[in-house]
Amino acid sequence: MGFSKNNAILSLTDKKEELPDMFFYLLNSSGDPVCFQRISSTSFHLNDQIMIIKLFPEPCYDKVKPTINSGLLKTKIVLYNNTTEKSKIDLTKFRENSGDEKQDDLETYSAIGIGRKLGDFYTVVCVVYMCRY
Repeated sequence: MGFSKNNAILSLTDKKEELPDMFFYLLNSSGDPVCFQRISSTSFHLNDQIMIIKLFPEPCYDKVKPTINSGLLKTKIVLYNNTTEKSKIDLTKFRENSGDEKQDDLETYSAIGIGRKLGDFYTVVCVVYMCRY
């Protein structure tokens, strides 16, 4: 079962090259960040592939010592321009079972995630399939 969420990075531009990097943090049961990764937002532009992201130990909390024991994130993330690229994205690929639901439901259905946009230009949709450390 996957977990999905739409997130926003407030942006004053419609140029994807000017969007900020995305940070991924894996938290332990106490809520402390134990692992992280920083990736350019453009890496997820129009992506529809499942990705395995290697996370690095978070040095400020020092909960994970060797990098070999740091986390993994199995996810599918897409970044698209709301005005020019929405028709190029099939959000049903991000759903486990794509029954009768409309494609836009993945962006707004609160049980799956929170619909947010990057300013008025970009949307990020993220489905997490597995994470561990």
